[in-house]
Amino acid sequence: MRDFIKDKLDTVYNDFCEAAKVSDGLCPLKDFSFAGGESPDYSDPLVRKYYMLKYFPGYMAEYYLMYEHLFDEKFLSNTVINILSLGCGCGVDYWGFHFAATKKVKNHQKSSSYTGYDIIDWEYRDSMGHDKHVFFETEDIGNLKKLDYDKYNIIVFPKSISDFPDEVFATLLKAIENTKFKKKKIAILCSFMTNDSKKYDFNRLTRLVKVFEEQHGYKCLDKANEYFHMKDKDVGLNTVVPGFDYTLPIKKTIFKTLENCPNFIENGKSCDQECSNMNQYPILKTKYVNYAIRRLKKDQK
Repeated sequence: MRDFIKDKLDTVYNDFCEAAKVSDGLCPLKDFSFAGGESPDYSDPLVRKYYMLKYFPGYMAEYYLMYEHLFDEKFLSNTVINILSLGCGCGVDYWGFHFAATKKVKNHQKSSSYTGYDIIDWEYRDSMGHDKHVFFETEDIGNLKKLDYDKYNIIVFPKSISDFPDEVFATLLKAIENTKFKKKKIAILCSFMTNDSKKYDFNRLTRLVKVFEEQHGYKCLDKANEYFHMKDKDVGLNTVVPGFDYTLPIKKTIFKTLENCPNFIENGKSCDQECSNMNQYPILKTKYVNYAIRRLKKDQK
């Protein structure tokens, strides 16, 4: 994991620096925020690179813990794993799955598949050598009539369940209602963005589970308000995730992102006070780990 993170960070950071040099300025980054349920403008390549530098190692670590937790439950033991990721971005959740499954699932490279949906065609997607089993669909899930595969048994929302507009989420629920699932066991994994949005996220997760219960005859084995977080929220992810690391020089530089702005370099100062908002540390501590697992089981007939 350590080498993978380093190589990916180096690539993204070099691309970010080159893009910053030829940009008209880094103004879009001063508005980079998830406050109030808003999302950054992922259609901007510079924003996507900045997102990767700030979040990818920390979120991958969280997804590693989430999948490890699921595998320790032995809920999907001795079965082919077919993952559907909704709002997958560049597939950071797949990387977390890969490292957890390498440790917990025998021959997972041959007995698992991953399909990720996102409306944006993200850079840096990486199947980690498993091109025949990893697929990315650049598509608006608001256009789905039903899911493209009836054998999914893991459905994951990687920090994304609150991103979808209400009408899009309603369409997704209808598409799931219209899909005839063939697996007797399905796990829904939902990683929450912040504590502020948890109530909203739980509401959507509850609605999703309800569709499986009422339309497909599954029973949920988990409590409706249950979620997982670290008891000690102020420790480094490197203490709980083997191989987690963040390249120190890049960490220091990201906290001084403003200094890469062409306008700042030319004028020797920022355009306004809000410019300093782009100076942010990456996710390095366990306090951002928040996820829920819902195990759904259909009785054999």
